[in-house]
Amino acid sequence: FKLAAAALKKDIATNPSQSSLNTPEYRNQLALSLLYKTFLSARPNLPPQLKSAIVPFITAEARPISRGSEDYGTDASASPVGQYVAKLSAFIQASGEAVFPSDVSRPGALFGQLVLSSAANAKLVALDPSEALKMP
Repeated sequence: FKLAAAALKKDIATNPSQSSLNTPEYRNQLALSLLYKTFLSARPNLPPQLKSAIVPFITAEARPISRGSEDYGTDASASPVGQYVAKLSAFIQASGEAVFPSDVSRPGALFGQLVLSSAANAKLVALDPSEALKMP
C-alpha cells in the first residue's frame, strides 16, 4: 500500500491541475482514500471494524447520472491569447482593394508556368515555341 500511495503522490505532483478547485492536497486525499478502499475490498477476510469502509453509501443503481465539466480559464493579462484579433490586411483583402502580384501587368513582363514531366530523368531534344508565340 505504501509503495502504491507514494507512486500516486508522485504522479499527482508531476501532473498539477489547472483548476483552483483541484488542489494537490484534495487530489492526494481523494486518490489515497480510493486506493485504501480498493485494497480493503481486495482482502478476502476483512476484520469487522473495517467492513464499513467498503460499503457504498449509495448503490450504483440508485446513483444519479453524474456530469462533469472542464474549465480552461483564460488569463486576461495574457491577451490577446484566446481572443479573436483581426488580421491587419483582412479589411483591405475582404473589400477587394488589395493588390496582388497577379493583378499587376508590366510591359514586357515574362510569365512562367510550372509543367510537370510525364517522363522521369528525360532529355529535352526539341522545343516548339510556335503555340506560345501566337498568344497575345
